[in-house]
Amino acid sequence: MTRGSLLTGLSVCTLFGTGAVSGAPLTAGTIFGLDIGNSGGATNIVGNDWNDISSNVTGLSVHDLNTVAIDGVTVSHAGGAGFNTDGVDNFVGLQTNGGALPAPFVDSVTTDITFSLSNNITVTIDGLDDNLRYNIDATVTSRPNFGGLERLTINGGPTSLVNRAGSRTDGSFHSFDNLASSGGTLSLVFTQDGGNNPIVSGILIEAVPSPTAALAGLIGLGGLCARRRRR
Repeated sequence: MTRGSLLTGLSVCTLFGTGAVSGAPLTAGTIFGLDIGNSGGATNIVGNDWNDISSNVTGLSVHDLNTVAIDGVTVSHAGGAGFNTDGVDNFVGLQTNGGALPAPFVDSVTTDITFSLSNNITVTIDGLDDNLRYNIDATVTSRPNFGGLERLTINGGPTSLVNRAGSRTDGSFHSFDNLASSGGTLSLVFTQDGGNNPIVSGILIEAVPSPTAALAGLIGLGGLCARRRRR
């Protein structure tokens, strides 16, 4: 696994008749998933409800894993030449050979895929808060015959490289911590080194406090403890 460097508080929400939940602002602890080539099942339940992306889309509103819409946050997906949703050939390597994917990833996320024939799949997330930071995990294909090196580059900077054929046995996947958005945007560009066929399965995004905010919180807590000791 390569790692680049660069749970939401409870809110009172109203259920709509469609099963959607009224919106809430993006805060530290918000987690949302993008299921690329969705086949349903365990990713369409409250508590692990991923956003279904089975076509190229622009400005799709997103919700968190609890189906709560995230105010102002959208996702766009471009470059997908095809979307597989058959649920065949799950990504068993990540579960049985040392992989450490976060728990929300399940078979139907890591099995189904989108692929490109132009060496470029771009997933753009807009409406983010630049005062927060973001942890991102992304999976590639597990099929051994779809080998090659897959590269994920974020906002033109941090890069992760995964050997697709080996991901089944060594559990490797793309993983980044504490990424900063730029102008409210994170642009994820998937390419294949030496080829033109990047393949993407699922992307999980978690908003976290910036290091500065976390440090300020610790300093404030330290001051509170000192005042209590003086009393």
